[in-house]
Amino acid sequence: MEPNLTDKIVIVLFASFFTLVAGVLGINAWKNVEVYSKMPVNNQQQSDALVKENPQTNTLTWKTYRNEKYGFEVKYPDQFIINENNEGISLTNEGEVVVIMVDESKLTLEELIAQRNKNCDELVGCNVFQNPTEITIDGHRALQFKNVGLSEVVVFIQGKDKIIESSTIDSAPTLEKILSTFKFTK
Repeated sequence: MEPNLTDKIVIVLFASFFTLVAGVLGINAWKNVEVYSKMPVNNQQQSDALVKENPQTNTLTWKTYRNEKYGFEVKYPDQFIINENNEGISLTNEGEVVVIMVDESKLTLEELIAQRNKNCDELVGCNVFQNPTEITIDGHRALQFKNVGLSEVVVFIQGKDKIIESSTIDSAPTLEKILSTFKFTK
């Protein structure tokens, strides 16, 4: 039996609604709109870099991405493609995605995460930042969170007048290598 016009409209509306909800959830996950539960920082280990250099992966041969507007640079593997947007960049390669975003609100790490916490009450699929590890990247204080929502790793780096947020869904080793080359340029 062929569906009538009303049935077709209902099916299209249902599919559109489902697509809209999936898109909103995907954007929220991509932007890592999780929250920070004001728990004490675990293992307050300071390190000079997020990871030690692996002799098998020579970052000296990687390309350098420099962003004059936001004042930072990172090295990245040759096979990755850079996509710039108004909030930062994404680096992609065959299913791997690393996102680096910039927040210029001049908040501290704790203030930014608390703001995300406040906004989380209004969002579907919002997850809690828990058990941060305090680290140092390029001489700057950073908080690293593991397994937050869809993200395997999220790292916030406190700059002089901005916070750099980097994350990945399934490429933690790549993110860690890229962040080991991160530098503020201004």
